[in-house]
Amino acid sequence: MLKRFVSIVGLIALAACQSAPPAPQYPEPTWRHLPQYGLAVRQVEVVTQYKPPLKAPNVEHLFPHPPAKAVTRWSNDRLSARGGTSTARVIISNASVVEHALKKDSSVSGVFTNEQSEKYDGRLEVTVEIRSDRGFREAFVHAAAKRTRTVPEDVSVNEREKVWYEMTEAMMKDINAQLEQAIPQYFQRWLR
Repeated sequence: MLKRFVSIVGLIALAACQSAPPAPQYPEPTWRHLPQYGLAVRQVEVVTQYKPPLKAPNVEHLFPHPPAKAVTRWSNDRLSARGGTSTARVIISNASVVEHALKKDSSVSGVFTNEQSEKYDGRLEVTVEIRSDRGFREAFVHAAAKRTRTVPEDVSVNEREKVWYEMTEAMMKDINAQLEQAIPQYFQRWLR
């Protein structure tokens, strides 16, 4: 009897010692594979007007790669200052992702179903502008993207982070596509 007890305790201790699977590493989104827009400006600066609250219901600060940081990376990869007196500014006016708890079915059938428990609403808004050496806005383009995703009640931390990573990727894909259309059209005078 004592041997059996020791064996059971040993198995429980062994199970408790097993570590959780390692968290996946998500590569930083990059746009280096795409051509740069050379601009006749003295510098390209990123201005983050959006200030994340760093608390619920906002969750963007928990993302493997937050949307605002992805915009900064996009700016570094896609825009290049080639000399001039003007300044290019990339303004991040919104980079929020808000978590909403979804209503669950409290009936008997709801107990036996795996329901969606949280919804994430993401919004990303970016303006790229050219300002003269005197500070006047000479040209600008704007891009906006929205994404909504839900996760089931049994979602793991790793699966949730994957959803968040995919949200950032999808919003940035939209932003990049919109700016690729607008920059050649409205920044023609500054393209080099």
